[in-house]
Amino acid sequence: MKVLLLGSHMNYNLEHYVYMNLVRLGHDARFYGYKEKLERLANPVRMAITRSKMARDIANMLWLNKVNEEIKEVAVKFRPDLILSIKGEAVKPSTVEWVKRELNAKTALWYPDDPRFFNSLVKHIAPSYDSVFTASEKMISAYKELGCKNVHFLPFACEPTVHKKVKLNEEKRRKYEADVVFVGTYTRRRARFINALENAGIMVKVYGPYWKYFKH
Repeated sequence: MKVLLLGSHMNYNLEHYVYMNLVRLGHDARFYGYKEKLERLANPVRMAITRSKMARDIANMLWLNKVNEEIKEVAVKFRPDLILSIKGEAVKPSTVEWVKRELNAKTALWYPDDPRFFNSLVKHIAPSYDSVFTASEKMISAYKELGCKNVHFLPFACEPTVHKKVKLNEEKRRKYEADVVFVGTYTRRRARFINALENAGIMVKVYGPYWKYFKH
């Protein structure tokens, strides 16, 4: 099967692992990422368009219209059987509808952050897809209330070639040793949990975007 994967970028993130396993399963996969198109603005734009429909409308005029035209161009050349969007914040519903109508391709959205941005983003984009996959089983009913017919629970997993036990020398052991390791983007709620653990005398190592800008 020919699969066009849409997302932000590939650097040991969800898009990266999905692509790896599509290829491993024998599919002809191609990735289109919009982060390099927005360059330094990518992260703030991504945060804004996820949290606000108004910001998304403004971004459409300034950046995302071009991104979506490129998605169409890539799709026309590749002729995918399936277009799979990871999060889909930069993919316009009109682009999804165009792909279904003009290329007769199936479309699917995998949204891993439910229910956090359901009202600000997901409910505006999900109905345009043929199928929706959510990381929150409790959100299936919410999607069906939107009119989404094919909704499935798809939980996270590890990638054994990357997420595996490794042996460290003494220097690296001292550098990376911790009671608890957290990997993820900074949020105030997560920072409160980290603080609580540290206040309880638990040594925590934190890795992920934006933590360096905040004390936790």
